[in-house]
Amino acid sequence: MKVTPLSVHVAKAYQGPGPVAADELVERVLRLEELDRFIRNKQEILHREDELYYSKLQPNVELWHALFEGHACLPDGARKILIDVLSRSRELKLEDLEDNPPLASVGLWPAAPPFLLDGEGWLRFRREAIPSCGMTIESFSNQVSQLFPKLILSSAFPECLGTMEGGFDHTLPVVVRALTALNDELLPALEDHHIVQGLKRFSAVSGFETTMEGSADRNAALTFSFVAKTTKRVVCAPHMKLAYSGVAGDGHHYFNRIYFNPFQEDASEPRIHVGHVGGHL
Repeated sequence: MKVTPLSVHVAKAYQGPGPVAADELVERVLRLEELDRFIRNKQEILHREDELYYSKLQPNVELWHALFEGHACLPDGARKILIDVLSRSRELKLEDLEDNPPLASVGLWPAAPPFLLDGEGWLRFRREAIPSCGMTIESFSNQVSQLFPKLILSSAFPECLGTMEGGFDHTLPVVVRALTALNDELLPALEDHHIVQGLKRFSAVSGFETTMEGSADRNAALTFSFVAKTTKRVVCAPHMKLAYSGVAGDGHHYFNRIYFNPFQEDASEPRIHVGHVGGHL
């Protein structure tokens, strides 16, 4: 059963710690607006606990009073922004919680962890939730561009995921960790370094041994099609070795690989072509 993680405006995140300066409130509202925009751009909807309107934004000032009666504790511009942000969210109902989805808190002040401060925090929350969401190969593949925005998948997806030694479900935790490292750590590791040295740096940072293919004779087997406005063929010789499953207690050595190409055609929008995630080719 597929479960969708929820990002929720929670009442405790709107309960002020005491008197708060107007400038600090404005800063927190603007940060929240930026997070709201980021999540909506990912085609996701935030939820809210409606009791948050009774949280005390300031001592003796409930949130509804600040929002809808124009209390002076919240400057007018910030008030309008916060009304818009909350109005775009959906009321959290009991049926939303029936499948025990992973939850993250959203608001002005930190509440129950994980608390989302920014887009990077949302990506981290969603990635960590993947193994518990009952995803199929197809649904996971469809979310890669959303959760790992620097990666471009070849036309070998989603079928290649079905070749994972040990099975897709069992090895999904290590796949998520590896794709997170590839998305977040590869390009900084390669910067100003020859590819071989850069991959050594990436191996040390990511914890996944990553090397070039040893023989050019293998290039044909490691060439993949990528379809955008046009179809292009890309050799994906660098590869990460996924030697474990990521499941506690599983000491088996696996021969799974991620084949990719980090070379950039457009430096203004760095992307990584991923040809194959699955068994050794």
